[in-house]
Amino acid sequence: MKTCVGMLAVSVFCVIGATAMAGDKPGENANKGAKRAEKIAERKEARDAKHDARMAEWQKRHDAFIAKLQERLANNKKLTEAEKTDIVAFFEQQYKENVAFRSGQHEENMKFLDTLSGDTSTTRDQIKTQLKAHFAKQKGENQEHRSTQQAERKAEHEKIKAEKKDGAGAAIPPATP
Repeated sequence: MKTCVGMLAVSVFCVIGATAMAGDKPGENANKGAKRAEKIAERKEARDAKHDARMAEWQKRHDAFIAKLQERLANNKKLTEAEKTDIVAFFEQQYKENVAFRSGQHEENMKFLDTLSGDTSTTRDQIKTQLKAHFAKQKGENQEHRSTQQAERKAEHEKIKAEKKDGAGAAIPPATP
């Protein structure tokens, strides 16, 4: 994810920075705004296509993970069917949260690019500063989201272990002498 965000920042900077040189004065080049908007529109189309491809790849990986998880759970004789269903539902719910989070960040990026393309008075340095601030904010949000997801998984795991330890799960029949 880090490299994807970095690549987006570099590509947007290259596209926007090429049209707004450091010494430009606002309104100096009347055609500059149109060129910038055109280049950013092209970049947005490419980002949308890349986002769709990533979403398809994540869905494929998720489906493979769920299939493997269900296979492993089917071989687990210690868990009840209800517990197995709860585990699968938990991972499905986390996946849906992740998809919503990623899509929200993608929409945020597209809106940010719209604001950059609409403002022709910004210089290259200002654009660079805005990009760094935007992606630094998103980096923090990503880290927080991932740590929250990890904590939820750990809590779910501990809950299942505690239920088994307390005997709330499937009873294991005692061995007959």
